[in-house]
Amino acid sequence: SAIMLSPEGIICPVLTADSDIDCIREILNGSTYAKKRYMTLMGLKKDLIPVAAFLKNRNIISVDYDLLTADSPNIKSVTNAYLSQKDKMFLLQLKIKKAYPDDIDALMPLRKAYELEEVLLNPEHFNEQACRVRFAKTIDDNKVYFAEYNNKPVATCCINAAGFAWSQVGGVYTKPEF
Repeated sequence: SAIMLSPEGIICPVLTADSDIDCIREILNGSTYAKKRYMTLMGLKKDLIPVAAFLKNRNIISVDYDLLTADSPNIKSVTNAYLSQKDKMFLLQLKIKKAYPDDIDALMPLRKAYELEEVLLNPEHFNEQACRVRFAKTIDDNKVYFAEYNNKPVATCCINAAGFAWSQVGGVYTKPEF
């Protein structure tokens, strides 16, 4: 089992059937996180329930993330089998591009919408300048891609981690109409 504690008070447990819940309780209660008024639990619901059980007196927001994977050597042909002709025509006009610093103005509305929808628990805490600085750094690190339709950005994503033969995609946002 494992547990990640962020400086912001986010707890991400990954538990196994034989995880030592008492040990996790000791870690949480013995840390500076025990003194925080607000905590966020993130992860699979089955991992969150035992951790939430001993944080009863806290305001807890749990987000149940499911693992989404595409594990097919021929994912394009598998996907195409489910697409309508209209969808296929749309995809022909869609361009996937790597983001560069000059793209930030065009991409910021998508990034702002992503943070407001997916990241911030309270939209009043959104700080446009801080968002722009973080996003510019991510772009500088060559970790942002976007989809363009009729020369306008309609979706963005970031590479959160990469191995030799894989990349983890996160920070995904698509305009609702797309």
